[in-house]
Amino acid sequence: AGVPAVPITAGNSPSETFTETANFIRVRATCATDQDTTATAILLADSAAARLCTLDDVKRRLGILDLTEHDILINNIIAGIGDLFDAYTNRTLLMAATDQTEYYTGAGQRLQLKRYPIISITSLKVAYDYDFDSVDSYALNTDYRIVNNGLKGVISCIATTFPDYDDCIQLIYNGGYCGADITPDSGQYELPYDLREAATCQAILTFQRRNDLGISGNSFDGGSITKFTALDLLPQTKRILDSYRRRTL
Repeated sequence: AGVPAVPITAGNSPSETFTETANFIRVRATCATDQDTTATAILLADSAAARLCTLDDVKRRLGILDLTEHDILINNIIAGIGDLFDAYTNRTLLMAATDQTEYYTGAGQRLQLKRYPIISITSLKVAYDYDFDSVDSYALNTDYRIVNNGLKGVISCIATTFPDYDDCIQLIYNGGYCGADITPDSGQYELPYDLREAATCQAILTFQRRNDLGISGNSFDGGSITKFTALDLLPQTKRILDSYRRRTL
């Protein structure tokens, strides 16, 4: 009782949304002794949990909300858009589920992190021999401070500078925006609308050109047609992402 169930019937495959957290899913079917039943379960993770736009965002714009045949492809496109945007902006736009450990090389009094806005810093250590377990963590507002509430990912060393030894700074922290349709908890940051819109438009472009990946142009007698290649960013997308680019200090 209380377990979400979907009846398996002939014809179109049924689908259902599960909102509970589960460690496994069971597919059960019965049939007459002289019949054969084959059940296939395709699980689609909620793209809003850690994506720049949702499956529904893209399907609504495409006018295919009532279709499920492209769901896996569109989800994969959305995931790829996130990686593409991260690479273009030189940062990680979405927060992680848990604290992340990263290593930096100092270059003065300030240091810009890869994940921002900064949500929390658990530990900041400096070790010239890379034995981070044997050194104490820097103290917030005593040894370093977070500049402008971490909105640009910048921290500042107090009374000294960060050393320029390769990867001698260890940071355990979390930062970035919540995924699309995720309500931020205290101290977290909602995904800006322009980023979500840019991801949606870019995903639509990639989906619509899914059959001609890698083609940049077609020539024929009397003229030619030029297209975006598969991973080209839309001009308006670039304009939006330019304002989010991380410029190394």
